[in-house]
Amino acid sequence: MGAPNFTVWAVLGGGYAGTVAGNTKVTVDGKTFIRRVFGGGFGDIASTEDNTNRSDLGGNTEVYMRGAFTHGDVFGGSAGLKPETASSTHFITVARVIGTTMVEVADNANIYGNVYGGGDNANVGIYQEMKPSDYYSPDLLTSASTLNQADGSFISYKAEGYRSFVNIRGGNIFGNVYGGGVGCKKAEANQYYNLGRINGNTLVHVVNSNPGVTAASTMWCHAFWGDIYGGCEYGTVDGNTLVHIEGGMLGKNVYGGGYGDIDIDSELTVDKEVLGKKDIAGTGTYADILGNTKVQIDGGSWIWNRKADINGNITTWLDVESDSSPICKDLKEFIHIVYAITAAPSLDSIDDPLAKEVVDRIINNANTLEFFDSDKHSFGNKYNIFGGGNRACHMGSSSVAGTGKATAVINHSPLDNVKDSKGKTISMFDPTSVQGICWFLCGVNVANSSFSLFGAAMAPTLPW
Repeated sequence: MGAPNFTVWAVLGGGYAGTVAGNTKVTVDGKTFIRRVFGGGFGDIASTEDNTNRSDLGGNTEVYMRGAFTHGDVFGGSAGLKPETASSTHFITVARVIGTTMVEVADNANIYGNVYGGGDNANVGIYQEMKPSDYYSPDLLTSASTLNQADGSFISYKAEGYRSFVNIRGGNIFGNVYGGGVGCKKAEANQYYNLGRINGNTLVHVVNSNPGVTAASTMWCHAFWGDIYGGCEYGTVDGNTLVHIEGGMLGKNVYGGGYGDIDIDSELTVDKEVLGKKDIAGTGTYADILGNTKVQIDGGSWIWNRKADINGNITTWLDVESDSSPICKDLKEFIHIVYAITAAPSLDSIDDPLAKEVVDRIINNANTLEFFDSDKHSFGNKYNIFGGGNRACHMGSSSVAGTGKATAVINHSPLDNVKDSKGKTISMFDPTSVQGICWFLCGVNVANSSFSLFGAAMAPTLPW
């Protein structure tokens, strides 16, 4: 518990350059300002050799974020060390957590940074060179809620088979969520894949603040405004990943795999994108998943009518509020507008009066253009679901059977139950609304897809 407005630079479950033999538990609450939180400890910056006597943690870690304003990242693991140069000593065992890690975000926690189940340049688990035959079996990693069959009320939740676990059931996260950790880029460490690593399975679970109560029952529930990843930002998951969403408000994309990094000239230039291209120069940093990935959507809603930056500044799309004036009377007029837009070579050359009025309403509204790019016919945030990873993420191994499978299971539409600022339900599929015509325009240009499902990844994810 912290005093209001008091600033804490770092909260550690472990020690500084000291070994902890057992478990650690960190609970953050109150209105304190915090820089970073770790379930483990700090590696000794004076280390010159990689050994287990430098902040090794022999048990499990638990981090409970209940309150406070954390203006930085939260880690279930420890803070390790970067090598001095790309080819110098890699500190693979320094600040390692031997057991499992868990981060739970709930209640009034506000995190203006990323949340990682793993560590910062620090590994979780011990690498097993000789693995049991079922090591990569997806059946060993489970996330299951038990509901009352009569009224749907929540009874219990159980997670099993994870090495690192992020459980979100409240609060606000303005950065990204990673089931794994973060290591180094390849330019910083030749063996980057051995840092920030998870030796085992990762699990990310999201549920409403009151399990069993849908988002539609309340005006607002907790939100995470960035992307969700089952894997690491940089680093390898030697196991499987599972992202299980049962509630909450989703800010951007959902990935079963990791992030990774690869050089491109511009993310805004389509022909320079990494999509479908090979890393011929071998300069990419891959957030690989050596087992399988799975994304399962059983609840939750995309916040397509709001967006937030890392500092917590929230912007609302004002022209899609429930009391906004309609763009047309009914579906018949909507179809008329759609045909007129489709027939025109460009939005600037539309001559149908009704269609031109609708398009002008979009392209001349600065607030709307923060959410919808009229030139690319694309939403600013993409809101897609990927079974695999993002920029650079291989999946599986050609030498290990039963790996490299990406699965996406959608049992619930995250486009349901979206509320405006007044708590009234709004729909992306309302043909008389601004968002309805934006939805149509987005569907015309599939190169910049939004609200789409991809069984694989954003970049090539074939086994090695």
